[in-house]
Order: sequence, then structure tokens, then C-alpha cells
Amino acid sequence: MTEPLPEDRTVKLRLEFDAGFAKPLAGTQDDGEQMLTIRAGEDLLALRLAGVAGTTLCPRLTLVPSRNPALLGIGRVREALVAVFSIATLLDGSDRPGNPGQRRAHRWLVLCAEDPSVALAFDVLTGCLRISPGQRTSVQGQHGANSFDEVVEIDGTTRPVVSTRRLLARIDALGSAGRES
Repeated sequence: MTEPLPEDRTVKLRLEFDAGFAKPLAGTQDDGEQMLTIRAGEDLLALRLAGVAGTTLCPRLTLVPSRNPALLGIGRVREALVAVFSIATLLDGSDRPGNPGQRRAHRWLVLCAEDPSVALAFDVLTGCLRISPGQRTSVQGQHGANSFDEVVEIDGTTRPVVSTRRLLARIDALGSAGRES
């Protein structure tokens, strides 16, 4: 049998226990943001993981008529149909069917957390990294409204940071432009 704890020791242990829950968890400070590193067309990019619901290999796509040059087709992913758009085309138009010989067979998809009916296609998945605030640089105003406002330095290479939210807005803008003509 154990001896009962003296009253003051019990109080001290209870206070230490309660204080442990008042402290922030170790490692929860802002030590960066997780990003996928990818290649879309000729561009090396960093994609914010916060907007990604998942990644998967690109399935066989069914072509559909569309005025949106970024729409590659419709595919089946995880028992659901998704519209698949090219990240390269959304950013700079480099993957458009109108550019002979430039259309690629995309290998990977990211599923958008904000809109589960949309997947974004790219060529190469190079990794998943935690990017510290010191690795990011704001470049607001230096690039088109459809691209990015931040870059990261990874292994001596500067990569634009792309968000799924901005890409979804670009899809909407391209769709609106197609309806007006």
C-alpha cells in the first residue's frame, strides 16, 4: 500500500498537472507551412498543402467540349467524377491545345479541398516540405493577377507559391470569359 500524500504535496501536484494544460504544446509555434513541390509544364512550383484534399495519379480522362483552355477533361477519382484542369495552362497557357506539340500527358492530380469537384493536373511531384517563414518572399504586384504573390527558396531554386484558391478563381475567370464570347 502507498502512503497518502500530504495535503500540500497533493495541491502542488494538482497545480503542476493543471499548468501543463495551460502551456502551448511543444512544436506548435509557427514553424512553417507545408507545401508540395511540383513541376507543371516547365515551371517548378510550391503548392500550399492547406488547400489540398489529396493527391492521386491522373486517371484516364474523357474529353469534353469547353471554351476553357485549361480543362483537360473529366475523370473518376475515388468513386467521384471530377473536372481536371491543367495547372500549367491556368498559370501561363503553356499547355494549351492551341500550342502544337505542347500538350502533355499529366501524371498527377491534386484534389481541391475547397471544391471537391475539381482536380488540378501537373507533371511531376517532387516532394512535400515544411517551408519556414524565412524561406518565403513576398513579390506582390510583380506578377499577373492569375499567378502568385509569394516565392520560396528551396535548395537554391526560387519557386512561385501557388494556392488552390487562386487557381480555382482563375478557372472561374476563364469560364466567365468563355461564356461572354
